[in-house]
Amino acid sequence: MFAGLFLLCTLTFGETLEPYGLDTVLFFWPVLFLVVFSNIVLVIKRCHDLGRSGCYALWLLLPIVNLWAAYVLTFTPGQKGPNKYGEDPLGGRTDG
Repeated sequence: MFAGLFLLCTLTFGETLEPYGLDTVLFFWPVLFLVVFSNIVLVIKRCHDLGRSGCYALWLLLPIVNLWAAYVLTFTPGQKGPNKYGEDPLGGRTDG
């Protein structure tokens, strides 16, 4: 994804892009903020899908432990039926 952003920025700005210039601040930092923010929101939603608090996402910040946490968030099926965070987004279906 970052390679695509770099390519887009290179095609847009040419070789004028400086690592700490104003164009970097105006283009890359807002995009980076949106990407990081959306990832945090999606991880918290996935924790809620598993019936856990969003604070469980903090496990992803710990080295080595984050491998286990990423595995659990990726491969564990969500709770069937509603939980305290809302309805089951699949409506109880288990087919892919």
